[in-house]
Amino acid sequence: MRKARAILLLMLLSFPAQAQVQTTIAPPALPTLNAQGDQVSDTDAIYCRPPQQRVDSRLMGPKVCMTVRKWNQLHADGFDIGPDGNQVAIPKSLDDLRH
Repeated sequence: MRKARAILLLMLLSFPAQAQVQTTIAPPALPTLNAQGDQVSDTDAIYCRPPQQRVDSRLMGPKVCMTVRKWNQLHADGFDIGPDGNQVAIPKSLDDLRH
């Protein structure tokens, strides 16, 4: 009986390590203020996405910096930047987004 409990405990402790979640952070709209204090969107502002955890390594990926205009164009074309810093296609199927 003790052996069965010990095996069950070991199985439950290793369970969370089996699941890995990959997230993608989309750049937010960067608000800027003009001389009157009104909020204006500046597409030439630079947005730097923080490093993300790579799937194939323990090391973090690179920090990626681009103008907001380039980020918006990249997303409009159906692409994003992966954790390794390379351009990847964004899944368009709702079935792909559920996983």
